[in-house]
Amino acid sequence: MKPKHSLSASAFSCRRLCPIFSVAVAVILSAFPAAAGQNTVKIGIVDLSKVVENLHSWRDTKTSLSAQDEKAEKLLAEQKKELQRIQDELDYFKPGSTGHQKRRSELAARRRELAELSSRLRQSLVDLAEGSLEDARKNVEKAVRDYAAANDFDVVVDARAVLYVAGGRDISLKVAQEMNNRYKEVQAKDKSERPKGK
Repeated sequence: MKPKHSLSASAFSCRRLCPIFSVAVAVILSAFPAAAGQNTVKIGIVDLSKVVENLHSWRDTKTSLSAQDEKAEKLLAEQKKELQRIQDELDYFKPGSTGHQKRRSELAARRRELAELSSRLRQSLVDLAEGSLEDARKNVEKAVRDYAAANDFDVVVDARAVLYVAGGRDISLKVAQEMNNRYKEVQAKDKSERPKGK
C-alpha cells in the first residue's frame, strides 16, 4: 500500500516552506548594499532537497517507513486470503440455505473490515510520512542556522527562492555533512549504551 504522501525530499519545495520567501530575500539583500564598500556580505545558498537527500538519518527514516508499508501490505494480503476462503466456501452451499446466508453475511462483514483496515493503515502511513518530513524540515533549518552562525554567514537563502545571488556559496552538502557527523555520533552513543544482547 503506497501512501499518497511522497517520501522524497522534493516535498521540501519552496512553495511549501515559504511562499513569500523570495520577497523576504529581496528585502534582506537590499539592506546590505547600504553597508557595502566596507565589508563584503557573506551569502550562503541552501538547496533543502539536496541536504535532505544526502542525510543518513533520512535514508534510515525512509527504510523504516518502507518496512512499515511492507508490514501493512502483508497484513492486508492475509486478510484478503481469508476473504477468498469465505468466498470459496460460499460456492459449496445452496443459494438460500442457512449455510449460504451465514457465509454471505460473514463475507459482507469481512469486506467492510478489510476496507476499514486498509483505510486506517493508509492514513497511519501518511501521518508517519508527514511527521517524518516535518521533523526533517525542522532539523535541517536548525542545522542551517547553526552552520551559518559558526561560519560567519550574513545571510542564507533557499536555492529555490532565488535565481541568482552574486557571490553566494552553496553550503548544502556542508550542512548535510555536519548533520551526518552528528547523527553518526548519536548512533554510536546509542549503540554503546545499549545493553548487550539487545
